[in-house]
Order: sequence, then structure tokens, then C-alpha cells
Amino acid sequence: MLVKERNNLPKQVPGSRYIRYRNYLPELARKPQAVRQVAPNLVTELGEPFPQLWEMLSSVYGGREAGRVLSRILGAVLEHGEEEVKRSTKKIFGSKVNRSTSIS
Repeated sequence: MLVKERNNLPKQVPGSRYIRYRNYLPELARKPQAVRQVAPNLVTELGEPFPQLWEMLSSVYGGREAGRVLSRILGAVLEHGEEEVKRSTKKIFGSKVNRSTSIS
């Protein structure tokens, strides 16, 4: 069972375990299958717009390819910084672009 702390990150309850996937971004950027397995927790941890992005990717591409795309996006997070990628992604979602269009 997880309890939310003031900073909105889960607090570890005695007897339970919580992994902060943010600490594993370099590895996840190289391992799309691992991204696919931890994506729901990872995107929640990263915050908006990543949950919305994952939902869109998995509905358009399916889980396997969505994991590949998200792992490349995580590589961009490492290269350009989380705030820059968030800003760019929010800009894309905020535009009038047809969201059913393929992203390459």
C-alpha cells in the first residue's frame, strides 16, 4: 500500500517496496521491453504530459511499438532535459494536430 507524501511521490509504507523508475532512465532509454513493462508507473512518476503521451502511443501503436517510441523519448529526456521534453510534448498536445496521426 502506498501513501502520498506532500511532494506527491509515494511514501514507502513499512513492509512494502517502491521503485523510483526515474532513477533508471538511462537503462530504460535502451530497453524498450522494460519500458513497456513499467510504463504505467513510470509515466505517473514523470507526471503530465507523459501519462497522456503513453495512452496515445499505446492506443495508436500497441504496447510493443509504444514501448519503443517511449524509450526513444526517454533518450531525448536524457539528452535535452526533462523540462524541455515536457514543454515540447505539451505544445504538441496543445496544438490542433489530429491525434490519430502517426508520430515518427
